[in-house]
Amino acid sequence: MSLLAANLDRIEGQLRDACDRAQRDRDEVTLVAVSKRQRLEAVEEAAVLGVGVFAENYAQALCERMKALPDLNWDYVGHVQSNKAKYLVPGVRLIHSLSTSSGAEALSRRSERERVRTGVLVEVDTSESGPTKGSRTGASADDARELAARVVALPGLELRGLMAMPPPAQDPEDARPHFAQVRGLRDQLQDEFGRPLPELSMGMSGDFEVAVEEGATLVRIGTALFGPREGP
Repeated sequence: MSLLAANLDRIEGQLRDACDRAQRDRDEVTLVAVSKRQRLEAVEEAAVLGVGVFAENYAQALCERMKALPDLNWDYVGHVQSNKAKYLVPGVRLIHSLSTSSGAEALSRRSERERVRTGVLVEVDTSESGPTKGSRTGASADDARELAARVVALPGLELRGLMAMPPPAQDPEDARPHFAQVRGLRDQLQDEFGRPLPELSMGMSGDFEVAVEEGATLVRIGTALFGPREGP
């Protein structure tokens, strides 16, 4: 068994256990393999092993990966800059990390031009001080509510839910209230909009089990699956 296969087997076991604790079905949670700075061969191996969705943090890198491996499902989990919409649409399965109106409007224009409907999540930064310039890119809870309403009104976009970006922490349990906060905000928005928002992108390599217990439907796992990243 390869190291990647062993890592995937361990992660699957953790996901099943977390789902059992939360009394959820395992198929309610999608593993999104974040392949930032990983070899294409590793991505291909993960796909053969059954991983169904992959993601990149940089728009141009994602565009290159989609061209190299067009049969795979590709998500985007990096900052959505207006000038990067051309790299994301068409082709991307889901954008997890929308945090600005300008980004939403650029994606809407590009989606209309390409005659596609692009699925997006609004990224919520739950740190007490809110998003920090230069390091964290999510919207505050109040701004996320306004942005979600804007997305719903824009043509070419489909709001699918929220992405949680809690502050870094050593103990995974420290992320639990942040995941619960984002789940609660999603529930409120569903009531306000009168429509389902089925996706919660919550949890990464260090805290995905807690995220699943708090309702995550998408977990973003990179180094726990692939190992250390290669190169700059």
